[in-house]
Amino acid sequence: MGSFVCDLDDDLETSDGEFDLNEDILNSNFKDDIIAVAMQYVDQFFQDKCLYCGGAIPRHILHSPKRISKIINTSVSDGVGEAYEALEKTLDPEDLKRAEQFGNVTEDIKLVNQTLHTLALHKIPKCFAGGMLLMYLEFCEGVQF
Repeated sequence: MGSFVCDLDDDLETSDGEFDLNEDILNSNFKDDIIAVAMQYVDQFFQDKCLYCGGAIPRHILHSPKRISKIINTSVSDGVGEAYEALEKTLDPEDLKRAEQFGNVTEDIKLVNQTLHTLALHKIPKCFAGGMLLMYLEFCEGVQF
């Protein structure tokens, strides 16, 4: 896997922005409850996680409308697809060649599977797992989306 640069400049947004939620949730009487529950799971999962470049992940970034909307709107299937698409760029061509030749699993597949397993161990609901996968890869592994 390639190396990454710690750059959170795009994440200097405040938590005052608008949530970009699907219409069913926006029109729901439970919108605020869904957002609050998503934030609770984010806090639970990321409480002991660090940025890939060191240090704690700022809570205002974890709770930003952009991030919470992503968690609520991203299915596991879509999250895994986005993850593989982003990770594909980081794979060493030699590793890909060896994996094809010997039937091995590449590092991107291992990382996504390990992360989904960790999310399951933390009892993150499936409805939030796709977005949480992407957040974990971005903040803790340095994957750029």
